[in-house]
Amino acid sequence: MRFMRIYLPVVCLIFACSCKKLVEDQKKQAVMSFITNGQWKVESYLMDTVAVTDEFSGYTFKFNEDGSVVGYNGTSSESGTWVGEISDYSITSDFPGAGDPLIKLNGHWIIKDSGNTFVKADLSTPGSTMHLHLIKVP
Repeated sequence: MRFMRIYLPVVCLIFACSCKKLVEDQKKQAVMSFITNGQWKVESYLMDTVAVTDEFSGYTFKFNEDGSVVGYNGTSSESGTWVGEISDYSITSDFPGAGDPLIKLNGHWIIKDSGNTFVKADLSTPGSTMHLHLIKVP
């Protein structure tokens, strides 16, 4: 009986930690599947209140499970990286060496809203905030 009193709480703690990790892993896998399944396009991009959405016209983006992302505009492509973070509901993207408009996607984006076919995220920089709305390509 003494054994149960001493070790049962330890076993419960280990089980609780394992369950929490399992839940986090399942959340991460669901997010990964959501992002990597299909292609995306920029529905709108605002620099504060100024729309620059047209700069992304013709671009599609494919996010891959290995952390790579490819932006394709019909004639050329640019490769970059992305990292999704469940703990703060964010995506960090980087297109190293890319020019406009893809350089505007570089940074730590905080997800403000999402659904089955869209993601809305903000990127704050000193003096301005970018607002990005991505949708899945049907």
